[in-house]
Amino acid sequence: MRINRILVLIAALSLGMQGCSSTQVYGASEKVVQPSIQNRLLGHIEYSGNAEYLPRMLAADSDSGSKAVYRYSYTVSYEAPGEHPLTIFNPLLIVGMPKGTDAVVVAGVLEIVKDGTLLKRYEKSVVLKKDKTVFSEGETLTEMRKKGLLLVRDQIDLQLVEDQQILAKQLNTE
Repeated sequence: MRINRILVLIAALSLGMQGCSSTQVYGASEKVVQPSIQNRLLGHIEYSGNAEYLPRMLAADSDSGSKAVYRYSYTVSYEAPGEHPLTIFNPLLIVGMPKGTDAVVVAGVLEIVKDGTLLKRYEKSVVLKKDKTVFSEGETLTEMRKKGLLLVRDQIDLQLVEDQQILAKQLNTE
């Protein structure tokens, strides 16, 4: 009778832990802005990556005569340690104990330059971590990378919106 209760408890714990490998995000606020088309910063953009990851507050405009240059870049680093071969003998894996942790660190830098002078530099980084269990691997490193790049973009957009009036004054003065 006692063994049956233990087996039921183990089964309940293992079923409860199956979906517990969500990704934790560190360094990003929940607040997201949707920049309006009228309030975007116009100028020359120096960026060669995927346009989806470029802060949305920036807009390329060669006709406006703006001397502003926006340099955007990002770095991504991965920490995905291999699993120890003896991990498979750990009985706690059955109840959902993590067998490892993967992490992705994404850092973005936006420099605003006018007439060769650096006006402002925005830096943002986020860390995404997930625990791997035998029941669920969760997001892939590629999915975590994309999520991190979009979070960094959104956080820099948020900073640009907050500084929009100051930046407009600095960029429009001759």
